[in-house]
Amino acid sequence: MNSLFRSLTFKNIVKVAAGDITARAISVLTSIILIREMPVHDYAAFVVYLSVAVTLAGLVGNSINIALIRFAAEFISRESYRPVGLYRGVFIVEFAIAASLTLFAAIAPEKPTVLFFGQSDFVQAFMLGMLAGIASILLQLAQAFYQSEEKFNRYILTLWTRSLSVLAFTLILLGTKGITFMPVAIGFLVIDFALGAFFLIRHFAGITVVEGERAGAHKPDAEFFASSGWLIGYAVVLAAFGRVDIMMLSHFTSGEEVANYGVAFRYYSIMLISLGSITVVLRPKLAHADMLQPERQRAFLKNWHRYTLWTAIPILAFIIFGKPLYVWINGEQYSDSFSMFAILTSGVWLGLVLNPYVKILIANRNFSSIFFLGLAAFAVAITGNYFLVPVMGGIGAAIVTVAANTAINFPAMITVSYTHLTLPTKRIV
Repeated sequence: MNSLFRSLTFKNIVKVAAGDITARAISVLTSIILIREMPVHDYAAFVVYLSVAVTLAGLVGNSINIALIRFAAEFISRESYRPVGLYRGVFIVEFAIAASLTLFAAIAPEKPTVLFFGQSDFVQAFMLGMLAGIASILLQLAQAFYQSEEKFNRYILTLWTRSLSVLAFTLILLGTKGITFMPVAIGFLVIDFALGAFFLIRHFAGITVVEGERAGAHKPDAEFFASSGWLIGYAVVLAAFGRVDIMMLSHFTSGEEVANYGVAFRYYSIMLISLGSITVVLRPKLAHADMLQPERQRAFLKNWHRYTLWTAIPILAFIIFGKPLYVWINGEQYSDSFSMFAILTSGVWLGLVLNPYVKILIANRNFSSIFFLGLAAFAVAITGNYFLVPVMGGIGAAIVTVAANTAINFPAMITVSYTHLTLPTKRIV
């Protein structure tokens, strides 16, 4: 235990988790205000808006950022300076793709809205979600730069600034009794645009002349995209199946069921703070040159399980005793969503215990394997939601969400535990 507490990895996880918990606590307050004050139909539109924003940011931003963090962390650990050319190339590519998709969708927004959500009532939510996705991409890219360089204090600053800004805006709307879909959606995307632009400008302004000259002599952009195609493909598939639940619910159930599931999923996302904080720290750490040996990785996993398995106790206690508190916070109209949330909560524990395995596959550049794991999860999400949602509604969607994530994590655990992974001899970036 003393060794654990002295570990830099443990300290960084605690630091990021503390910062993330603070930001998420603020987000919980914002979510409670929106859930209680926004009309149910408006909240259903807000769920669609968030789904579109998260999906676009995941498909375009997070998919490339996973590869960026992996290769930039290795590059910095070997060369001791930042891959500025890679940073600039990724920024241009992400923004160009997201803007092009948004312009294409704007030509006839009714068609993609009906295709994905089954109703034309959500056209405004769909288009505003596309714009919010671009805003999220800018902010997430700045966060990816900080993760690559392990500047976790600055990463935490982005979380706090965003959550406080959103809460302040929500309180202003509450005071003016203006908590309806349109002002909330527009205000949130403007905040993300402004913060994303600010942090990106600040990051690029901090690049030294020496780093700029070295970047001119070494431009890893093409090499990066060529070598990380499988990894980007995996993240794209991950983002695609991540919102299949909302799309299937909007096709096969009522707006009230979408709203109930949206409330459960909102709190599920907040519970994922443990996984998010761990990922922020482990992704660059496991890409370091000194951590790229299978023996080191397996020793790390052994200790990991010693300290995470016990977390099943508080999660189980909440599932058994937490419903009265849940209903008191969210209102009786969302009482049915607790069963959905309880199922999703079990997925949090599985994700916590199995969290490092996919990161190790990424660190070992076993990109094709995780891409096919992502395809398997996508198949589980599509078929599971298609058969279960019409019969079980949001509960079926929650079951499939947990099953789809397990379809990635469990095979990754088997691969890492029972095969001898080796790195290619060619250096990337």
